[in-house]
Amino acid sequence: MGELCMKHVAWAAVFVTGLTGCIGSNSEKETPSPVEKVTGIRAFEWSEVMDAVWEVVEKDKHVWLDDIQLAEGELLDLKLKALDPKSTMTGAKHGVVLNCHVRGTDVRAMTAFRRELKQHPTLSRHFSIMNFDVSWRVVDQPEFAEKHSLDFKVIMVSKG
Repeated sequence: MGELCMKHVAWAAVFVTGLTGCIGSNSEKETPSPVEKVTGIRAFEWSEVMDAVWEVVEKDKHVWLDDIQLAEGELLDLKLKALDPKSTMTGAKHGVVLNCHVRGTDVRAMTAFRRELKQHPTLSRHFSIMNFDVSWRVVDQPEFAEKHSLDFKVIMVSKG
């Protein structure tokens, strides 16, 4: 359980460090900063999305994330193709790819986590599409009482 909290702290430290390096004082100049320009044209803030993802992860103590990838435009199309080579979706505006684990081998726990993501008010407002690919693999986790976890990906996408 402590390991999960440390991952949150480590990610938050990296995220905050990245933000503090990008955001500068605008008191001396009237032109918007690069960050202000970007946030002014986006339909949402990525930080709002990250907060929502962490809310869902925090609710389920048996789930953890290895990786969060944010993608837009052509890069997102490539990620969709990598996840599902038969995918015909193109032109996605933005999306989030989560590399996840759930403790044990009960597929219902993975399904419950995916359902929580899909039903979260913020995430459902920003991402109308979630991958239907429910492929997963069992990973050995000798430090757990269950000895295994399910490794799976979730991709949430907005077309517009």
